[in-house]
Amino acid sequence: MFQPLKKIISQRVNQYVFKKEIAAFNLISEWQSFVCQEFGPEISEKTQATSFRDGVLKVNVSHSALLQELRLREQKFITKINKVLKNPPKLERIIYKISRF
Repeated sequence: MFQPLKKIISQRVNQYVFKKEIAAFNLISEWQSFVCQEFGPEISEKTQATSFRDGVLKVNVSHSALLQELRLREQKFITKINKVLKNPPKLERIIYKISRF
């Protein structure tokens, strides 16, 4: 059966918007497991992904030594995470910030 073009376009736009939001939620939710695989659970608990927007993931870390170590492995994380995301938006950069949480 035929549907009005306006309805079809509206559905497609909503699906795309939600895909971006779902990808952001999944990435933030899975951040701990990526760090856990690389460093173990003790270290992963000292990081916390806070947001993902326009290809940039923001992550809080508990101290500067960990921040440096994560920066050294940033490209490895980006590659690994993008394989999991599969669909846009892709992760392009990670910004780390020292924070108490």
